[in-house]
Parts: sequence; C-alpha cells; structure tokens
Amino acid sequence: MRVTASIPSQGNPQLSLHNHAVGPNMVYFLSGKFSYIQFNTTQQSLSSTVVAKGFTPLNTLQTIDILGVKTCPRQVAVRGQTGYSFSCDPAVLAVAVRGLNIPLLSPFFVAWG
Repeated sequence: MRVTASIPSQGNPQLSLHNHAVGPNMVYFLSGKFSYIQFNTTQQSLSSTVVAKGFTPLNTLQTIDILGVKTCPRQVAVRGQTGYSFSCDPAVLAVAVRGLNIPLLSPFFVAWG
C-alpha cells in the first residue's frame, strides 16, 4: 500500500484512511468492523495515529510519497531508524520513501531533513 501526503504552505494537514472488511460500508461501520487511521504532516514529519482497530487489514504500508517539501532531504528516519531507501525529485520537491513494510495498524513517525 502507498500513502501520499501533501504539505501545504500553512497549517498541518490531516489525512484519513478507512479500512473495512468487504461489504456494505454502513453495516461494518455500525458493527465496529473497520479501522480508522489518521495521518498528520508538518514541514519535516509525517505521523500516523490509529483511531479505531475493528478490522485488521492484510496489506502493509510499503511506500510513502511526501509532496511539497521545502528542500530535498539528506536523510529520512522511520521510527527513529535511518537506512530506508528514499529519493527526491527536486523539480517538484517530492520525496518517496520505499521498502517500509509497516503494518497499517502500527503507528509510525517519519522525519526528514
């Protein structure tokens, strides 16, 4: 799975991911069989918060795209660890972090600079 986050010139945007078992959305929402993950960005970080854990998704987070960074970073840390593969396109100021393999219901923090 891939998450794309955009950094605005002002404020801290929030992205949301709803993941549920196959079936009518309202049925699973009312029964609590869904997961809700909130993502927050700043100029130098992206974090996730698991708001609801009612359904365990099978897929993992593999790639994060961050659009609108001010400059291309020299380093990216995921959960405090460096060494992840990343690239930056200076023409559009976009960073891609790959090879994460993070379970979706496991909160994470990504920082760059």
